[in-house]
Amino acid sequence: MKTVFTFLFPFLFLIFASFSQAASANTTCLASGVSAKDTMHINENYIVGANETLELPAGKVVYFHGQYSIIVHGFIKAIGTAEAPVVFTMADTTGFHVDSIADGGWKGIRIYSANTKADSSLFEHCVFEYGKASGEGDSLHGGAVYVNGFETLRFSNCLFRNNYSKLNGGAVYIINGKAKLDHCTFIGNKSGRLETAPYGYGGGLNIHASKVDVLNCTFENNISSGVGGGLSSDQGDLLLVSSVFTGNYSGLGGALGVIRSGTLRPVMNCLFANNSCGFFGGSVAILTASPVFVNNTVVYNSGMYGGGVYLNDGSKPLMYNCIMAHNTSMVNYGAQMHIFEATCAPVIQNCLLQGGLFGVYGYENYTFSGTYRDNLDSIPFLLMTGDHPYQLSDDSPCINYGIQVPEYFTLPSVDIIGNTRVQGFAVDLGAYESSNSTAIQAFSSSIACFVAPNPFSENSRLYINNPEPGTVVIEIVDARGVVLARINEKNCASGKQEFEIGSLLNNHPNGVYFVRVLSGNRHQSLSLVKSNR
Repeated sequence: MKTVFTFLFPFLFLIFASFSQAASANTTCLASGVSAKDTMHINENYIVGANETLELPAGKVVYFHGQYSIIVHGFIKAIGTAEAPVVFTMADTTGFHVDSIADGGWKGIRIYSANTKADSSLFEHCVFEYGKASGEGDSLHGGAVYVNGFETLRFSNCLFRNNYSKLNGGAVYIINGKAKLDHCTFIGNKSGRLETAPYGYGGGLNIHASKVDVLNCTFENNISSGVGGGLSSDQGDLLLVSSVFTGNYSGLGGALGVIRSGTLRPVMNCLFANNSCGFFGGSVAILTASPVFVNNTVVYNSGMYGGGVYLNDGSKPLMYNCIMAHNTSMVNYGAQMHIFEATCAPVIQNCLLQGGLFGVYGYENYTFSGTYRDNLDSIPFLLMTGDHPYQLSDDSPCINYGIQVPEYFTLPSVDIIGNTRVQGFAVDLGAYESSNSTAIQAFSSSIACFVAPNPFSENSRLYINNPEPGTVVIEIVDARGVVLARINEKNCASGKQEFEIGSLLNNHPNGVYFVRVLSGNRHQSLSLVKSNR
């Protein structure tokens, strides 16, 4: 049972044990008018009429004493501050984590309206916790907030934690509406039951046939049993920018699911890391959809098929300036991307796809039918330390490798952590822009080189065209970025040179490796495939 700090106002529950708010024309219902200054107790469904506005001031804590809702046919404004948020919570959470029963949770804020006035309903600095949508009909969706038809809803700096829905939107479900979510956090929410159907969509947020902007948000440790552990968009118009997805889980699309949608506004500047799935798409599942996917970092995700991205049902996403690396697949192929059928034809351009098309797997006898142009196939060389471990290291080949495609997207002026875009002569790949001007200048050119034969064998040699005499450093690196071998040629002549590297992987298993060549202020990375039979 969760502790409720009733000792501050021990008399409140007795005074306000039961109430309902009647509808009246053009009325503003201040919460302080029906409860004490700092708390509000809900003992039955609270109804806000068509011409009413319910206002909840900073510091208000709303306690639900049972499976009750705030039902809004008019408007609601809950405006807190960072120091004094508005909190919606359950007085007694006993049974909340038992999905098969309704106990332990309140039934969410249910908003039904067709209003188009800007910011007529908004939530700022609010906390939503222990909402539980486990009933029937509309009560299957939106553990904390259910929105149907409302067009001007805004959430800013809100926290959604520990909410549950039986079907769609563990925390928030939006259908046939328009909304904006900015600097919101979704953590520990869940949709669906993992052991049985029906399957949940959008462990944190689900949008259906709606236009929604999701900006600078965080999705962490959310779960859905169906599609989109963090966020799912079905027939939606989603703008997803500068958001972080970590530790989420789903059956398909551990972090994000995009379903039944055409070419949309972009998914851009986002980090997808350490998410997982039970089946397809450890990070992202794209089903009958063609989103624009720009400057995203997709790393260290895992799944049974397609540790990074999964495509099905004729999906044709447009992918530019993305990093897809260090993802893993339990079946040992398609680690970065799994393409389920021939009608899927992605455009992959100016991306880093670890292992190149070796990192992509399709059905039996599959032939890649999309567009694959000007991509890197090495590892990205990330910092892997500090507060932002997925930033680019100074020797990353991703620096200055991106492009602009104005007919599909306009890049934000800053990256995911506020660094200015662009700092070199071209945009960097992934969600992070390098802010090290020395590194940008130092590695502004590549060095021509190749390995033959490749797949790798004991006879493999590295051939380079060294632009100037001096020291050449050659490193063999595994998929984790660990340097396995190094050649330091201090007096390498200019022109065409070759190095015997076939023996450097004798004691290492089959798999994808990388050779990195550094010569003066130039560098290059190539993938190596070791496949001894």
